[in-house]
Amino acid sequence: EYMLEKEVQEFLNKSFLDLGEFSYELEKDEEFLIVNFTEIFSSKVEKEIMFKIIDDSLYLHSTSFGFKKLIRDNIKFFWIELLSEY
Repeated sequence: EYMLEKEVQEFLNKSFLDLGEFSYELEKDEEFLIVNFTEIFSSKVEKEIMFKIIDDSLYLHSTSFGFKKLIRDNIKFFWIELLSEY
């Protein structure tokens, strides 16, 4: 559980470096860490994104794409999910 929270926090810190205002809260579930965004690029929002550790790797759950491993090549799925309207 701690590993999941640490991995997500590191990922978010790297992703938002110098990109403007982002506000979010972390919510722990039995198997997921849910990030509830309330501000993205200085705009008020209500957006929820789930993360999970699978086979020692950090995954994002996207309503459009399912589970996606967050590595350099797949970070685009995080931004698509974060900025999507649905």
